[in-house]
Amino acid sequence: MTDRWTYVVPFVDRAGDRHMIVVTLAPDERRDALMHLALRGPDGPGGDDGLIVRNYASRRAAEKVPPDFVPLYGEIERVVLH
Repeated sequence: MTDRWTYVVPFVDRAGDRHMIVVTLAPDERRDALMHLALRGPDGPGGDDGLIVRNYASRRAAEKVPPDFVPLYGEIERVVLH
């Protein structure tokens, strides 16, 4: 099974400790990303690797880490589950 809407979100705190959180986007978040892809094309913020998706993924993951950790937006990656 694969899911193109699953992401790993790295977090770091001031001491350099890291947490990696795996999240799957909700259907409404997926729809929003695809709508932006359709409206603005592949160079826009939509799609399964765009800024919108990274924002949704980081928000979902932030619910699972202590408040002193911050997401590393540039390192958010889509993962393939087998």
